[in-house]
Amino acid sequence: MSKQETRQTISLEECLPKNRGAKGRREALEAMAAIDEVMLRNELQWELEQEKDEQDNE
Repeated sequence: MSKQETRQTISLEECLPKNRGAKGRREALEAMAAIDEVMLRNELQWELEQEKDEQDNE
């Protein structure tokens, strides 16, 4: 599976709850921040694995 196939884009509007006020919006933003953190960590891990594979193949 390619990097592009594993990525999903989530828009701010999809994540923010409707009619839940500031608390609900804050919770949604915190959830989005956690998702971003995981995605960045996964991307870094993927890049490190690709570099290792390239070095092993040389």
